[in-house]
Amino acid sequence: MSFNIAAATNIGTRKNVNQDNYLIKTAKTSFGDVCIAVMCDGMGGLADGEVASMKAVSALNQWFLTRFASILQSGCCDEQTLGTEMDTILSTVNAELVDYGNSKGAHVGTTATILILAGGKYYVFHVGDSRCYKSGIDCFSQITDDDSLAAQRMRNGEITPEEFLTSREKHILVQCIGVNPNMSVRKYTGDYAAGDSFLLCCDGLYNKLTADELRDAIEMQKTSAREYMETAIESLITTVISRGETDNITGLLVNVN
Repeated sequence: MSFNIAAATNIGTRKNVNQDNYLIKTAKTSFGDVCIAVMCDGMGGLADGEVASMKAVSALNQWFLTRFASILQSGCCDEQTLGTEMDTILSTVNAELVDYGNSKGAHVGTTATILILAGGKYYVFHVGDSRCYKSGIDCFSQITDDDSLAAQRMRNGEITPEEFLTSREKHILVQCIGVNPNMSVRKYTGDYAAGDSFLLCCDGLYNKLTADELRDAIEMQKTSAREYMETAIESLITTVISRGETDNITGLLVNVN
């Protein structure tokens, strides 16, 4: 299987700096075609959010370029091995950002949602409230769980899914990369097949869209070339801005062929 990839970002209408950073790449290997997609949203209310998100993206890009090939060649591309690798990378970035923040006298943070596609398996590693969605045949789902106070309360049965949608606590993170020394990485894995699509995005994209709108947008572009995939993301960006979104807005699409 091969992959078509696309991404688009917009600074939004309120901030002077785009604190989102992302990575999306494919490679041909002896293991077959592989793909990595990374969405990092620097914390808008925290100092130097763009520094935090770029540091995470840079570390993951370096890993993909220098370390991932040896993992594939060793035949150990599995959930346990990749989970250990991501724990190490993100823990290192977290410690560096905590130190950086302490030196600046400020909190510095970022989300990180990482998708790796290899050998018919997807692996998702996640901290924060950016999201990864998967669209398959007659199926659309949000893979990741938000690390927000509202999502935590919903999982604990303290609020309903309907109450979650309008909760102000959706924007209060219980963990991200760079703020606290202790951090845990959520891990998800599953299968993918030709015809599947994945969307990674920050909260600036999904906040003012329904799940049905996201699903329909992904479904409509599935057989498209890269430029039309980018147009699909840009159309969603235009829609959320028209609905009053002011934050940075970023989306990444991966189509499986």
